[in-house]
Amino acid sequence: MDFDLENLTLAGFPENVTVVAKGTPIFPRLDMDEEIAYIQSQMTAGKTEEKEWIPEEVELKSEKDEIKFEDFDKVEIRVAEVKEVERVEGSDKLLRFRLDAGDGEDRQILSGIAKFYPNEQELVGKKLQIVANLKPRKMMKKYVSQGMILSAEHGDQLTVLTVDPSVLNGSIIG
Repeated sequence: MDFDLENLTLAGFPENVTVVAKGTPIFPRLDMDEEIAYIQSQMTAGKTEEKEWIPEEVELKSEKDEIKFEDFDKVEIRVAEVKEVERVEGSDKLLRFRLDAGDGEDRQILSGIAKFYPNEQELVGKKLQIVANLKPRKMMKKYVSQGMILSAEHGDQLTVLTVDPSVLNGSIIG
């Protein structure tokens, strides 16, 4: 069949024939308000509404009795660097620390944390937080403990509290 494009007319085109049908758009137009509402609903799905925080109404939890600030202010917490640490002979629990707490001479502290530090030598060189003004206590009949090493406990985990290595030995923590 030959087509003569120059003399082509629409009248010669058969009736009821669809030449081009309206297609489905590849990128349909979006209703902005509808889209914003959908995104917001997805962002808040599963979240409970936060209530206003009123500090005075918060029930504080503590395992010990409350103390006054004046009582806490009596405690001297210092930075001390571990110079040596060893297991105490005759004890499964105790480690004996030699610490530089910035008070001119090294001090000795015994701490019952041996089971949490099977390789106690990893503590050498660390800067710990200690209670420096705790009354010295004789332990195991031949050792004097001159303070307390602070640690954090949660469940069956214990970790000594360290400070940044740049903090000077003897610095007061307050």
